[in-house]
Amino acid sequence: MRTPLPDVRGLRRRSCPRCPLERSGFRHPLARDARRHRPARCRGARLPRLRTALAGICGSGQASEIDAVSEILLSICIPTYNRADFLDYLLKQAAASWSFPFAYEIVISDNASTDDTEAVVRRHADLGLPIRYFRQRENMGGGPNVLTVYHRAQGRYVIYLADDDLLIPEAITEALNFLRSNPEICALYAPWQLYDDIDKQSRGNFFEIGQDAVYGPGQEEDVFNLIVGRHIFPEIVIFRADAARRILTWPRFCFYPFVFLADNLALGPIAFRRRPFYRSVLRSPVRPSRGQAGIDQAMTDWDNYRGGLEYFLHAMLRRRGATLKVESRPAVRDMMDGFIVERMRVAARLWIERGHYLNAYDLVCRLNLQNPAYIQNIPGLDRLPLLVIMQKLAHFANTVGGIDRLDLVGVEQTEHLMPLLRHVGLEERITLAASAAPPQDAPRDSTILFIAREADRNTCLELGYLPNLVVSETELTATLYLPA
Repeated sequence: MRTPLPDVRGLRRRSCPRCPLERSGFRHPLARDARRHRPARCRGARLPRLRTALAGICGSGQASEIDAVSEILLSICIPTYNRADFLDYLLKQAAASWSFPFAYEIVISDNASTDDTEAVVRRHADLGLPIRYFRQRENMGGGPNVLTVYHRAQGRYVIYLADDDLLIPEAITEALNFLRSNPEICALYAPWQLYDDIDKQSRGNFFEIGQDAVYGPGQEEDVFNLIVGRHIFPEIVIFRADAARRILTWPRFCFYPFVFLADNLALGPIAFRRRPFYRSVLRSPVRPSRGQAGIDQAMTDWDNYRGGLEYFLHAMLRRRGATLKVESRPAVRDMMDGFIVERMRVAARLWIERGHYLNAYDLVCRLNLQNPAYIQNIPGLDRLPLLVIMQKLAHFANTVGGIDRLDLVGVEQTEHLMPLLRHVGLEERITLAASAAPPQDAPRDSTILFIAREADRNTCLELGYLPNLVVSETELTATLYLPA
């Protein structure tokens, strides 16, 4: 029997054009009645909208799959490795602000840290925090450490928390109230807040949902359209315990949140809520200039994102005993490409901001091939040609063994270019010099000469400089295909 959840009955269902997945005509191969196996209407491919009604959600029977009621409602799962200072700060925040109106536990899995992580945990446990601590015998990697905290959890619901991030306690309470009122929901997703913990200010959300919504088995098209249309990363989630228990391995080539989302939809309804309950800390008073794994991932993992989307669609089709029609594949591929292109644009911007201009150049070339419009409005693109040339020269000097000097010969505006070479990464151990003509006294076997005029090459060779260590501006630019 299909029953709506009580607190969202008033939401209206809106009509919309059919998306490519629906137009593909999913149909069970043994079905006699095509109408009976037609997928639910989903949002248009260009700007998908959230489903706002609960028609088609299987609510009955799901709650009975939860284990016998536990006294612990929520397990807050913290994997950690060699970040005792961050963990200490997080646990102090927990003691000060986690006054939940329900029983909870903190499950910590230590990935064989070599710092004083264990002592930090013991101290806070002695002060009264409800901590359960597990230590790996060796560093198992990030994914297995997350699996440990999920499978050691004893609460009816579980949430992941990075050791350098924070929760929003009142929003956590609101989310748990929703889940207790709707036990059919096996996973609750929400955007996460970008938070400056030095200024104690929100910097907005990583993405926006638009409106609260619930999706059930058979509504995978709507969820797919939501993801690609709003560029949603379903990473922050409160799992029902039986949903977390199904996570037994960590995917390698498919973005894990998309994989887990697809699997959750096979178990029962999922919910997306607008209000964030998780703070991703941009700047921390513990280490203000620390790196962030999520940002690093965004700069390299586009194929992993594509793999996750492909897994999601594959899982949906296999559950229906269907395949994607040949004529529908280009449209579906275009939807995924649009998602990946936007992530590559973000990555190009991040590489430019971090000063890795050669990496940004690689991405700009790929984007420009697909569509020159894709590289428009990327900040810093106008200066990229000069920065790429200078960084290429700097990396060459850094890389060749035995080099300790770089001379700029016949180059104009050296007062600007020499600081720029340091900016793009020329190591301090390498002496940087400039002259109008090839130098007479530089060591021949440990000096690279960068010549502005090809005519100076013969002079350099006559003076005994090595041919492979004389580089001209023409050679640097000949294999750079920067967009006009």
